[in-house]
Formats: sequence, C-alpha cells, structure tokens
Amino acid sequence: MRARIIILTIGTIYLAGCLILAVILGEFAFHPARVPIDKRPEAEAMAARFGAELQDVSTHSDDGTSLEAWFVRPNRAAGNAVILLHGIGDNRQGMLGLAELFLAHGFSVLLPDSRGQGTSGGILTYGVKERNDVRQWFEWLNGHEKPRCIYGMGESMGAAIALQSIREVPFCAVVAESPFANFRDIAWIRVGQFFGSLNWLGRLALRPAMEFAFLYCRFKYGVSLSSVSPERSVIGNRVPVLLIHGMSDTNVPYQQSERIFRRNPSSITFWRVPNAGHCGAMNADGREFETRVFGWLSSLSNRSSRSDGLNPRGQLPLGACVRNPETRPLCIALGAAACLGGHRCQIAAMIEGVAHACLKQRRLQAPAAHLGDGGRTAEQGNTLMHT
Repeated sequence: MRARIIILTIGTIYLAGCLILAVILGEFAFHPARVPIDKRPEAEAMAARFGAELQDVSTHSDDGTSLEAWFVRPNRAAGNAVILLHGIGDNRQGMLGLAELFLAHGFSVLLPDSRGQGTSGGILTYGVKERNDVRQWFEWLNGHEKPRCIYGMGESMGAAIALQSIREVPFCAVVAESPFANFRDIAWIRVGQFFGSLNWLGRLALRPAMEFAFLYCRFKYGVSLSSVSPERSVIGNRVPVLLIHGMSDTNVPYQQSERIFRRNPSSITFWRVPNAGHCGAMNADGREFETRVFGWLSSLSNRSSRSDGLNPRGQLPLGACVRNPETRPLCIALGAAACLGGHRCQIAAMIEGVAHACLKQRRLQAPAAHLGDGGRTAEQGNTLMHT
C-alpha cells in the first residue's frame, strides 16, 4: 500500500512538472526575446555606398499584423530583387552582410522583420503564418518595383520560412542556408542538445512535456507547430532551390538539409560546406560563397530566359489565365468553386495547371500557318505574360 502511494505521488509530481514545463516551452517558442534595431547608421552607410537611401517600408499581413522592413535599391540596379529572411532571435539587421553582397551584384534588397521579431507585430509561428507574410512582401515588391525576377534567401528559421513559402510565392529561385526539416524534429534535437551525451534520456523523460507543449500551442494560439515542415513543402516543387549547410553545424545538424534534399533532388542543389558552422558558409570562405551563390543564380537566368509566359512552376500565371479568352471560362468557373470551397491556394494552383494544359492543347491543334516569330501565335504574343 505504501509503495503504491509513493508511486502515485511520484507520478503526480512528474505529470504536474510536465504540464508546467509544457506551458513554459510553449510560451518561449512563441515569444523569444526581441533584439532591438540599433544598427541603422551602419545600414544607411551601406546603402550610401551603392548610391542609395535606406527606406523604411511596411505592409500588413492577412490577419492585420503590421510588418516592417528596410528596402534599398542600388543606383546601378540590374532589374532583380531579393527578399532576405533572418533567423530566430534576430531581426532585419542580421542580414546586412548578405544585403551588401546582393547590392554589389545589382539586386534591390528587401530586409523584413519576421512577425514577432524586430519591430513587426504578431507572434512567431515558424512559417505557419510567415509564409503568407512573405507573399505580402512579394506583392509589395512586385507592385512598387516591378523587378524582372524576385528571389528569396533565408538563414536558419528564415530559410525554413522561405522553403515553406514556395508553394504560395512565385519566386524565381530560393537560397536556404541551415534550415530545419520539420519543427517536431528540431524540437527533439534541441532537447537532446540540452542533455548533451544523455540526449536519449532527455527525449524519453521529456516526451510527455513536449507533446503537451504542442497541444498547448494549438489550443492557446491556434497554431499547429507539428505542421511546420519545410521538407514537405519542397515535395513536387519546381522552383529551383539552393540548399547550403555547414558540415560542422551543431545548432541545426546538416542532416536536416539532407532530409530536405532527398525530398526533391531534381529541383534542389545541395552545397555541403566543410568546416562551416550554423549559417557560417560566408564566414568560412566569402569568395567561395559569392562564387557559388551568384554563379548558381546566373546559371538559372541563362537557362530560363522564358518567352512562353510560364511561371517557374511551368504553369500559366493566374492573371494571364483569366485574361486569355481561350481559358477564361474555365478559370472563372474553377475560381468560383475555389471561393465557395474556401480552398483558394490549392484551387488556384489547379487552375493554373489545368489552364496551361488547355492552352498547350490549343497550341498543338493550331494550324501551322498561324504561327508567328519563334513558333508562337500572334494571339499568344498578346495574351501571355512573362513572370
């Protein structure tokens, strides 16, 4: 009897401890410390070196959250732009080194604060809501600058967010350094790192606390952190991705990028950097980093001088689909179904693919006499848009 009481007491204390720890872990996950923005003079000096001014810009997410950023357009802009996404516990100024590198290559640069970081509002959600924030910034950039191509680049959590956004944001390409494969996995890695060589003990002892933490986050904040999965986001994706990961990364092991790479090796190029730590490829060898990254971007530009109006996924852009009289009825019908069903993103992707298939079939059926320059019909030349 006494032994049973002791066991019940220990079990009750353990369970109570797990519940308390779950709340602490959940709150910490959503509310990391905000790093103040105190390097504006350095950012202004950087912009001045390229004959530009540092602009404060802002937008709002779908849920009304205020999002803040810096924007710089070099005086010798080459027509392309990049959105640089920082890691957790950081803000826009953490990407100034990369910003300077892209400016030197003629890119316009947007440096946003992720939600819950810097001066942006909201709470951190590791990509659940941030991927829509990235879409808002993409649309802002496209509306204000109309660049020829918009690229995405992120580090650590920013890399994970960039990868999760590629299904909704039509980037020309994405560079992701030191991302994690999925949130659940990286959470367990963090627990293991805390216990050092006894990581198996930590994973076993704290499993209930971790599962309670996931439930706590779901019910209090309405965010399913178990759905955060960059590796799932790249499956079937056709947007080119350059994965970069230091082989000596002890924060996010390079095996995380290996998992992402294995999900879609046809669209992903993986650069494993010897002797580089977390997000340390540029510090390990700046010249090699510049050569690799911009050489890769240049090879994409040379390879994909598109004249068929297709986006990087090989689909007809939705706007062009609606404007084209050949595909307009189908787009309108499916668009209405999308609104009624509440599945805008998924149906929109289907609209693009089906409309492109229909248009392609029409091209095949078109008489050869109607072909204009480069094998395209005059109507196609008027209705297709380059994206």
